[in-house]
Amino acid sequence: MLRRILPVFAVCGACFAQCSQDMVRGTWGVYTQGIMMMTPAGGTAAVPAPAAQLVVLKVDYQGNSSGNGTAVLGGQVITGTFAGTIQVNPDCTATYTFTLKIAGMPPIPGQGTDRVIILDHGNEMRSMTTQGLLGGPVGISYFRRMSWGDAQCSAGVVHGVYAFHYDGTVLMTPTGQSQVQAVPVSMIGASSVDYQGNMTGAMTQSAGGTMMDFAFVDSTGTINADCTGVSKWRIAPKGTTQAMPGQGIDQMIVLDNGDEILALTTQGVLGSPILIGHLKRVSTTPAAVSW
Repeated sequence: MLRRILPVFAVCGACFAQCSQDMVRGTWGVYTQGIMMMTPAGGTAAVPAPAAQLVVLKVDYQGNSSGNGTAVLGGQVITGTFAGTIQVNPDCTATYTFTLKIAGMPPIPGQGTDRVIILDHGNEMRSMTTQGLLGGPVGISYFRRMSWGDAQCSAGVVHGVYAFHYDGTVLMTPTGQSQVQAVPVSMIGASSVDYQGNMTGAMTQSAGGTMMDFAFVDSTGTINADCTGVSKWRIAPKGTTQAMPGQGIDQMIVLDNGDEILALTTQGVLGSPILIGHLKRVSTTPAAVSW
């Protein structure tokens, strides 16, 4: 009987979660979407402000981290740098402590704290901030591994046909009203990117339940050597060639050698966006997109 049980223990011993500090080293793309509870100037009670951010975080063998990123908080775009540590437990939980310096402002006093879980043998992490530096945060951060070392991309790594979706809110003034409102927005579509970074494609957008179809015109993307990038785009209502006023801008992080892209919209054409986008490559060959 004992001989029958021992092999079972040997097999199941490998099934228990076992994580080490080395599992979190490397470069991570991080995106967060949620709410920040903040007290307005002159106010006495915290109110919810929609928020989203996109961050590149580097972690060394000891868990020391540094990073930089862009956030949209209540319609205001801010950039900043992070410094901190990630301490990993054998059960694949971790604690991330960090400081934040916003560009153009004095260092923010105090230290933030995240509770972290490690997934997929160190290729993904999830975290929730339990102590914020700008207010009371409500949301989950998603960590995606870019590289086990420094992330490196070529200028032409992004090409082919991509399926995408965006969701979040846009601060806009509805027709017939005078007050700015946070309107829930979602988008789904497809785009084709040629080898020079020119983009065409189309999408369907729901803004507060109102459906609209758009085509991309005069749109381009630029990828940096560190696998970050910027997309600049314009849209025209479907059936027309006249682009709407203004230009949209997305900050991007490239994953899996261009097969996946994370995006944060920092400038829109229909209002102030707080949107996170996900793009997945369905073909490496640029082609006309039918939508």
